[in-house]
Amino acid sequence: CTQDTVLVRHLRLLLLTLYTYSLCVCKQKLRDARAMIDASGRDIRLEIDGGVNLGNIQDIARAGADMFVAGSALLKPPRTREGYRETIQDMRRQLAGV
Repeated sequence: CTQDTVLVRHLRLLLLTLYTYSLCVCKQKLRDARAMIDASGRDIRLEIDGGVNLGNIQDIARAGADMFVAGSALLKPPRTREGYRETIQDMRRQLAGV
């Protein structure tokens, strides 16, 4: 058993942050994490936090993420209920194409 194999046995969620990596590096880390999760046969969610927006959410999903934290993408003007709803709907449309 490798350390990774032992670790995966205890996970339900794996969170990666985009803050400190370029999108290219982050997507490779997501692909690696998704491969490890899939190889485990376990139902583990792969979440990405930081920098998720309408311009990259599809690429991030294709790389393996299935949960997304998109704080600043939602909090852009206009900060209205309709603005939030519209951004979320746009993200869902982007994800439907994956």
